[in-house]
Amino acid sequence: MQPLISRYLNTLRLRLDERDFACPLMLVTSAGGVTTLDTATRFPVRLVECGPSGGAILAKNTALQFGERSMLSFDMGGTTAKICLIREYAPKAARQFEVARTASFNPSPAGFRYAPRSSVICPLE
Repeated sequence: MQPLISRYLNTLRLRLDERDFACPLMLVTSAGGVTTLDTATRFPVRLVECGPSGGAILAKNTALQFGERSMLSFDMGGTTAKICLIREYAPKAARQFEVARTASFNPSPAGFRYAPRSSVICPLE
């Protein structure tokens, strides 16, 4: 994963530099925070669930704004749909997650499983 994403992010950096992009570029992480392009290049696993995590953070902030203790975040992509329950203004989080989730749906010993250890907001697929 690291070589592929590193090449992509370095190309992005070069193209932005060519266009005199002057402000800092920050990327959303799987844990719902932000990181620099340099850190993301070194630790791309922290970006894997960034889309659903960003939606969960928006839902958390919306819940705070409207005084709703619980809220549901919904993220629909090209191949998956994910929900995240926000309780007491906080999305559920974990230190490990499964990429591609094929082992969860097919728990055979030969099933693909890549479960990196990194902070992540836990959307349900």
